Amino acid sequence: AVLTIFIFIFLLYLPTVKNPYVWDDGLFIKNNNFIKKWENTRVFFSPENYFKYTRDLTYRPLPFLIHIIGYKIWNINPIGHRITNIILHIIGALLVYFLALLLFKNNTVAFLSGLFFGIHPINTEVVNMVSFNETIFATIFFLASFFCYIKSKERRTGVYPAPKWC
Repeated sequence: AVLTIFIFIFLLYLPTVKNPYVWDDGLFIKNNNFIKKWENTRVFFSPENYFKYTRDLTYRPLPFLIHIIGYKIWNINPIGHRITNIILHIIGALLVYFLALLLFKNNTVAFLSGLFFGIHPINTEVVNMVSFNETIFATIFFLASFFCYIKSKERRTGVYPAPKWC
């Protein structure tokens, strides 16, 4: 089920990798000198400098860190940045699968939940716009937190041991 979800979502979004940067991607990726230097991560710990140098209106160091790492790996090529977003989205869909499996104890329900989350059209903008990766991170962290919360409740009741990463 996990491999099927991964492959299906990856193939669904694969045609988008050839698209150019759109909307805010130009500001935050293509024309942003801030992400081109690893040393700029220092401003993450200085709110005054963060807003000055990132030109961002909200404090979001994790997405900028990912953009810096992405730039070091992919340079300015949108293909690599989009593949990163697709992989992150697949991680979110797999977390939906594991959470549904944990809650419903039914592989079919879990599989369909993860698959429908991954292919639902409402996620298209978030996956296609590289600069929207904070939404994908919020989803991943929320789902992982909820999963760990459920596992911790089970551990206290003795039903199941929590995984090591919870």
